[in-house]
Amino acid sequence: MPRKVKQQKLDYPAELKEAVTSDDILQDTFKNLTPKQQYNYVKYIISTKKVTPKATRFKDNAVNHS
Repeated sequence: MPRKVKQQKLDYPAELKEAVTSDDILQDTFKNLTPKQQYNYVKYIISTKKVTPKATRFKDNAVNHS
């Protein structure tokens, strides 16, 4: 039986927290993701070096997946 790998806890960037809390659709979309999907999204968002793309990455992807 494969061993479960425990994921590292990530700090949510301020831009992501603000985007999620300020938009009901984004909040619902994010909450409907599995914990693994949320983890991967946060990793994807924080992998961006510039602030502006961080704020827009989540919005762009949430709109494309809803």
